[in-house]
Amino acid sequence: MERTVEMVFSDEILQRGAAIFQVKTESLKKIGDFENYVYSGHRDGIEVIVRYTHSSHRSYELLQAESDWVAYLKRNGSCVYEHFTSINGRYIERVQAEDGTEFYMSCYEKLPGSQVGWRDLERDQELASKWGAAMGKMNKITKTYQHPAGISRPHWDEEELFEIEKIKPDIDAKVMAYRDQVVSAISNLPKTTDNYGLIHSDLHSGNFLVHEGELNLFDFDDCAYHWFASDIAIPLYYIVFQRDLHMQEGRDEFAKRFFTRFLEGYRKENKLAEGTIEAIPLFLRLRDIVLLSVLYKKFDFSRMTEHEKNFFEAVKGRVERRETIIDLDSLLA
Repeated sequence: MERTVEMVFSDEILQRGAAIFQVKTESLKKIGDFENYVYSGHRDGIEVIVRYTHSSHRSYELLQAESDWVAYLKRNGSCVYEHFTSINGRYIERVQAEDGTEFYMSCYEKLPGSQVGWRDLERDQELASKWGAAMGKMNKITKTYQHPAGISRPHWDEEELFEIEKIKPDIDAKVMAYRDQVVSAISNLPKTTDNYGLIHSDLHSGNFLVHEGELNLFDFDDCAYHWFASDIAIPLYYIVFQRDLHMQEGRDEFAKRFFTRFLEGYRKENKLAEGTIEAIPLFLRLRDIVLLSVLYKKFDFSRMTEHEKNFFEAVKGRVERRETIIDLDSLLA
């Protein structure tokens, strides 16, 4: 979390958020603080999540739009969480911080299950198929979604993280030129209801839990209108990256097995529109660019861990070399 946000997130705000959603304060346990403050707790005898979002990260209206879409996915059969209302009957509440900025609080079901990683996928490739099916189902459902009047999630090109020079003013001009080239190429892709819509945008293995053979999906903070090809690229990107940080041997074989099974699962739920697979390398490149921007924004470079250094250098290196994390042609051969 940025230092400026840390300074205004007080214990009073934490307790007010819990109280307004009828969550026992003594039950709160922090489970995340990268882009939002996320706590688990108990409400009416069940375990829930309470999320605190600073106004510098998302607006109140964007959070309303997020909760509306998640509710639509749940009504139509996607395995996502249920939002709970506050004592005021609202899904999103707000409280002012001491500097005049705001925190927005929401509360939702804590889904059951366990996280998986690349080692689990090495042992059980059926997980890749289920992952693909869960995403295919979401992409299919979103084709019929209509957002409420005046409340909508952003489109892909409204992402502020594209403007990396605002976060790091001394960024190499070659990086910005590469950014411009990738964004321009994506902008020229065709848009249809079969290849473009509201997507999760960040469904890596840390954002779902496996429970009794089913995938429970969460963390819709980055949902946006985007090409379905981007949603498909994200799991491939992160599972390869996750494995690369531990071992390189057999990476192409692992990636090919994963992606083949992932697409098999996806196709069971949703038809791949023409050109979707061919567009994936562009979105692998875009993820590196956006992630580099995130790391410049979030990391304290004066006290990075060894893991953070390796993570950062890998992303930065690919951007500077204009490489994709994996050669898609080799996976499809």
